[in-house]
Amino acid sequence: MIPRRLFFLLGMAVGLNAVAAVTGGPDFAREVRPILSQHCFKCHGPDDTTRKGGLRLDESDAARRPAKSGKTAVVAGKPEASELVARILADDPEEVMPPPSTKSPLTAADKEILKRWIAAGAGYRPHWAFVPPVRLPPPEVRDRDWPRNGIDHFVLSRLEREHLHPAPVADPYTLVRRVYLDLIGLPPTPEEADAFAADPSEAAYGRLVDHLLASPAYGERWARRWLDLARYADTNGYEKDRARNMWPWRDWVVRALNADMPFDRFTVEQIAGDLLPGAGTDQRVATGFHRNTMLNEEGGIDPLEFRFHAMTDRVSTTGTAWLGLTLGCAQCHTHKYDPIPHREYYALMACLNNADEPDLDLPEPGWEANYRSRLERASKRLAGLASEFPVETNVWFAPRLVGAESASGERPVVLDDGSVLFAGKCPDADAYTLVLETDRTGVDALRLEALTDDRLPKRGPGRVAHGNFVLGEIEVAVAPKGSPAKEQPVKLVGARADVEQPSYPVANAIDGKGDTGWAVDAGPAALNHNHTASFRFERPVGFPEGSRFVVRLRHQGAPQHLIGRPRISLSAPAPEGPSTADRRREILGKRFAAWLAEARARTVAWTPLRPHVATSNLPLLAVQPDDSVFASGDITKSDTYELAFRTGLRGITAVRLEALPDDRLPRHGPGLAYYEGPKGDFFLGEFQLSADGRPLKFGRATETYARNNFGSSASAALAVDGDPQTGWSTAGREGERHVAVFALAEPLPEAGELKLRMLFGRHYACSLGRFRISATTATGEVVARDVSVETERLLGIPDAGLTEAQRAVLFEQFLLSAPEFAQARREIEDLRRPPVHPTTLVLRERPVGNPRPTFVHRRGEYLQPGDRVEPGVLSAIAPFPAEWPRNRLGLARWIVSTNNPLTARVTVNRQWQAFFARGIVRTSEDFGLQGESPSHPELLDWLAVEFMREGWSLKRLHRLVATSATYRQSSVAGRELIAADPDNRLLARGPQGRLEAEIIRDGALRVSGLLSPRMGGPGVYPPQPVGVTDSNYGGGAWTASEGEDRHRRSLYTFTKRTAPFAMFNSFDAPTGESCIARRDVSNTPLQALTLLNDVLFVEVSQTLGRQLAADAGDDASRIRQAFRRCLTRPPDASEVALLRHFLETQRQRFASRELDPVPVAGEGGGNPAERAAWTSLARAILNTDEMITKD
Repeated sequence: MIPRRLFFLLGMAVGLNAVAAVTGGPDFAREVRPILSQHCFKCHGPDDTTRKGGLRLDESDAARRPAKSGKTAVVAGKPEASELVARILADDPEEVMPPPSTKSPLTAADKEILKRWIAAGAGYRPHWAFVPPVRLPPPEVRDRDWPRNGIDHFVLSRLEREHLHPAPVADPYTLVRRVYLDLIGLPPTPEEADAFAADPSEAAYGRLVDHLLASPAYGERWARRWLDLARYADTNGYEKDRARNMWPWRDWVVRALNADMPFDRFTVEQIAGDLLPGAGTDQRVATGFHRNTMLNEEGGIDPLEFRFHAMTDRVSTTGTAWLGLTLGCAQCHTHKYDPIPHREYYALMACLNNADEPDLDLPEPGWEANYRSRLERASKRLAGLASEFPVETNVWFAPRLVGAESASGERPVVLDDGSVLFAGKCPDADAYTLVLETDRTGVDALRLEALTDDRLPKRGPGRVAHGNFVLGEIEVAVAPKGSPAKEQPVKLVGARADVEQPSYPVANAIDGKGDTGWAVDAGPAALNHNHTASFRFERPVGFPEGSRFVVRLRHQGAPQHLIGRPRISLSAPAPEGPSTADRRREILGKRFAAWLAEARARTVAWTPLRPHVATSNLPLLAVQPDDSVFASGDITKSDTYELAFRTGLRGITAVRLEALPDDRLPRHGPGLAYYEGPKGDFFLGEFQLSADGRPLKFGRATETYARNNFGSSASAALAVDGDPQTGWSTAGREGERHVAVFALAEPLPEAGELKLRMLFGRHYACSLGRFRISATTATGEVVARDVSVETERLLGIPDAGLTEAQRAVLFEQFLLSAPEFAQARREIEDLRRPPVHPTTLVLRERPVGNPRPTFVHRRGEYLQPGDRVEPGVLSAIAPFPAEWPRNRLGLARWIVSTNNPLTARVTVNRQWQAFFARGIVRTSEDFGLQGESPSHPELLDWLAVEFMREGWSLKRLHRLVATSATYRQSSVAGRELIAADPDNRLLARGPQGRLEAEIIRDGALRVSGLLSPRMGGPGVYPPQPVGVTDSNYGGGAWTASEGEDRHRRSLYTFTKRTAPFAMFNSFDAPTGESCIARRDVSNTPLQALTLLNDVLFVEVSQTLGRQLAADAGDDASRIRQAFRRCLTRPPDASEVALLRHFLETQRQRFASRELDPVPVAGEGGGNPAERAAWTSLARAILNTDEMITKD
């Protein structure tokens, strides 16, 4: 409701304006101001930075003050004393205004109006749009029977003044088609049209309107118009134009409109839904309105510069969508025509600017129960592993190693555990020969262990830089111990391994081919660990006097991919002994004890270092309770983090960096990357540590996982090589904890203060989002380990101190690390892996302690920031209550305040435009001084106030318009009326105009029966001409959807900004690159060709043709059916005759094979020539003007 006090103040304003104006002069708002705005305000208007001669003409007091010249431009009542009149009448090109250089001379009529205005007192009036609307009572009219509601009184009053009469009511078929198209964007079926034609009474029409307003299709139709304003698209735009998930916001708009969410609430939720008390998922999704801005992912850009461009777009869009103002004109300077100071433009930007731009997870319904079920399955699987531990009926034993050599001549080192180390200069290919002896007989298998070692690259087990290997072939021969010359080959018939790299299974090692092999790079969890392969003999072998085995390991598949430390075991039948269960228990006990011993030997105690200083060039670094550091705010392509620690540790040997996941980060972190690279990634270019100002050197750096999304390699070692272009990254495993350990070249005896400097960035911004620094004084090998913090803690507890529950946790970790359970481990990890939810783009207000500053940018340039500004609004429009927050929520409330004179007017005008093809204010995007004046100002104000009084209900507003007599008029007009009012400004006839692209397509789908009613979800890919998306940089074939997605409503068509959907583009639909308040309407040959030949329209014609050909009726009845399905109304006799002639002509052409019927008819049964004829008829009707026009 508008307060009574406001009505009183408005009445006073109107009265004062009336007193100020002298009777008989030109109307200032309609006649004088447009002249001044068009010809004078650019140099003598609001912009003080370019104002000439100290003269300002947009304000009364300023115009009456002497200018720099000492002369007064406007002397009320005295045109002969007014310098303005002298200048506009001057002949001297040096004196005349406007100057000839502007090429904008005044007409004689313009000059006369200005003279008369000054003579009449030079009265000024505020611009009509900046004065709050007043709800005047509907005027009295002579024809009291015609009006059906308040709208009609205002329209008829104007018509009567112009001596015009309204048109008759449209015929029922025209009216029912019109109201269907306007309210739900679909044509009626013949049955729906007949039902209304049978009872076109006032009550029946009201029920029809209510039925359409309640239809789910209503929200889909009206959402499309809002999406025009929101610059909606499914891609980022600019060069790469990658896909994005904005469809959840689009679906929110549909739901909100169908629920008739009050427009003020609709506004607040989209601008600041996250700031509402108790904001839920829906309110956060709603803020996607301002995430529809484009995102530039080119490598050479400054992301903060393009964020600034996105902010200017948001300000401009806010101005167009809600205020009907061209705010973008004030980006570079004070608005030349409207009262929008340059500073206030940036103050309004500041309201919007203090938001981060995260992706919001949108979990599917029931996901928690599903995830719990998966965790339960994982627990059950883990609980049963111990009982599944394989117990061999044979036993493995270590034969005596009596010889080891390599074909390359390298001299290996035989180690105490029976393994052989090859760690010299690595050749590209080599063959190892290992000679072993045993007294056992019945040997039936061989086991090869590829062991890790600190002397191998990345600890191996391979000798190439990353630690992998490719074993091309393994060959085995046996001979009596004392007769090596009697050697005979042993055939290997089966192979198993704990890990197999894709395309490199262990079976390759016994296939007799030198160019295949077994490798173990099956992912980060597999590489750089011990691995085992076993090979079964065709039959047991052995000699009573003892056996001599020769094992040859051939590596020739890939350069330097050699095993670094092999060890061989053999298998023979076990002697009689304990039961299988007892043996399993015994083996597990020993294996667990050995695993514990090894794991504890490798476990070091880490002490978290809590920084007392944490700064950066831009992101805010906040120390968390767990001693980790969380980074937030804006990031650049080159960020530097600097931290300082005070520690009492002496003898520090290594520093650990934990990259930690966090739900606040893109894709849950650990990085802050949000464009170009994987979201949630980071790239650490340099890791630099100093003690008391002295740089420290690192001897070694290791990590648990590394992958470079761009380039060949990434590692912790590359983060300490002095080159910021190389470094450590963990692409592909976002949302997980990763560890890098940097071992010092020498222990640090003591340090008063440690300082850490980390450099992040590459061709895109990719800093670290959450991390923790720890130090250790452990001696010996200190490397990064992929174990959880909890497991690491438990490994530090001696056996005697472990509880049963703690020991059980460690036993589970042992089972999961056992090679025998590699497959089970993968299954359990898959079950435990948290679900990846769909996401959408939203806004989130920044923390109070880290606001984003906003500056006035000189000339609108990003690189020229000036004074800092605080959030504010446009003072000339409406005041900002002191109690409201100075943020997006306060701005949203100000926009929909009843004191704001623009929002309700702009909104109802846009709705009027949708019904009547033009708004009451034609320039629906510009209500400022350069915009057109309203054709019916009192009606516009009445509708605006009525809209607010009725709870900002769009459905009530639409019902009011649709049930008015003005809307229901026939659009048929005689020559005299068209001459008098060619654009139908006066509304003496009904609306008429070309349908929007989406309505044309949806209508064609509906008349053919193909239209799918399915609502919502990701964008779909209906068929369109081949190659439409191939020419843009992003490329990618447009693969047409199958099933019902092929024929969904156009609202759901995937919108690619750099390659718009061809049919929509032909019919003037927007591309999503800018806010569109008023679509262009063109008329081109391409549109006719689209209706004839576009893939979809051919499908529609063929479908309709099949249905008509299969119908049992005669030709005339089928022609009427086709006509009515497409055009709603019944055809007259001449139209039926014309179409019948056309049909017969096509039949003859197809029957005579003048035309091939098969490609025209498409798939289907029956006579293809008959189907082709009916298809041709359908194409002809679909291509009529009436099909794509609303009458």
